[in-house]
Amino acid sequence: MLQVGDKAPDFKLPTTGGQELTLGDALQKYRALIILFYVLDFTGGRRTELTEFRSRNDDAVANGVGIYGISVDSVFSHQAFAKELGGLPFDLIGDFERKMVTDYGVRRDDVAGYSGMARRTIFIIDHDGVIRWTWVASRETPQPDYDAVVEEAKRIAAES
Repeated sequence: MLQVGDKAPDFKLPTTGGQELTLGDALQKYRALIILFYVLDFTGGRRTELTEFRSRNDDAVANGVGIYGISVDSVFSHQAFAKELGGLPFDLIGDFERKMVTDYGVRRDDVAGYSGMARRTIFIIDHDGVIRWTWVASRETPQPDYDAVVEEAKRIAAES
């Protein structure tokens, strides 16, 4: 897995916003990014995760922070999932070919039938494309402190 201080790998992947997104495109729009890898659409914990970030999105964006969710589901699955959640103000990125989960070191191949899905991980990337903060789900900490994630991203954005 990538660590704090590593350069975030670039990507070019489709989003629920209808366009392909690159890391550079996102960093032109925001001063810091919250990159949220989640396991799969339509699973219990993801509903909580995405709606928790939805409720904090306006504050994040107002402070120069963009939020993006990523899983190995297709954009069509993401669109249906976002609709089921009542809509999301941020894009979900489709990593159907598992390139981003591999490049960021969060690919899981230990669950039969779900090869290549993402490990629940959060990266905060600064305006220079450097990873400044990470969180990985564990039995002890199955959910992040959502307020702390957004506050850290806002602090990093303010430095840019």
